Amino acid sequence: MRRTLHFSLAALLITTVAACGGRTLPGGNTNTNSNQNGNFNSGDECQTAGDCRVARKWDACCSCPEAASAADLAADPCLIPLEQSAVPEQCFVECPAIECPPCPDAGRTLDCNQGQCAWKEGRCTDDDQCVAAIRVDNCCEQAFPATHADIAADPCLVYWPHYWEEVPQQCWDARPEYCELIDCAELPPPSRAMYCASDGCAFGIECNTPTDCTHLIDHRSCCSCPEVWPASMVGHDPCVLPVGENPPPGGCMPEACLTVLCEQCPEAPQPDCLPEGLCVGVWAEF
Repeated sequence: MRRTLHFSLAALLITTVAACGGRTLPGGNTNTNSNQNGNFNSGDECQTAGDCRVARKWDACCSCPEAASAADLAADPCLIPLEQSAVPEQCFVECPAIECPPCPDAGRTLDCNQGQCAWKEGRCTDDDQCVAAIRVDNCCEQAFPATHADIAADPCLVYWPHYWEEVPQQCWDARPEYCELIDCAELPPPSRAMYCASDGCAFGIECNTPTDCTHLIDHRSCCSCPEVWPASMVGHDPCVLPVGENPPPGGCMPEACLTVLCEQCPEAPQPDCLPEGLCVGVWAEF
């Protein structure tokens, strides 16, 4: 018997950015346990979100954007706000010639939470509050972990994947002018497995073995059919359900899907787990 691999979700082809060093996904397992530790300590580094900046450490390989206070920026000359173009010479470092994975926090907005600069989205107390979301008021965004409450509170933060027909006009109007001048694509999340870490929703490893994967139907998609998902995501989204479960609540399917003619779903693939820790669908060919 010859086995041929087919990805159930083309979006899971992870796009990496040529850079240096290496970061790994937090977690290392499917993390099915609820995490009640909302580790947001009080502080005095900010009073409002305007006291915080999105910054990056230029003297670290594969650094990602982080929420920084004025004190953070003053203490580290190589922690530089993204809007600042000048980078000191001493902050450039030699890094190994390897590719960095996408930054999982890309696209989050700033907030001052109990006196500390933090990301606004992703605050959680349970694993099943965490889903993939993406900002649609900017270009070149990447999907990141957020909560249902985050999405409900922000019209320009939507579930991933999304349909451009559903983007509110106010989000189009808010996009920077430079978006008209560059050619880039939205990036999928590096993992569909998400859990509640001590500092908020985070990516996890989808699987260690095929038993960590299962069939789910994403009723937020047009012509939804059974696909192979991380089993840890069962219960995270009322619109993403196991095969044969009761119909989803109203409002899951986008209006753009109403005019789409759907074909009959093919036979569901067998769940498998890639060495990279991704759940995929496999069809056996004899």
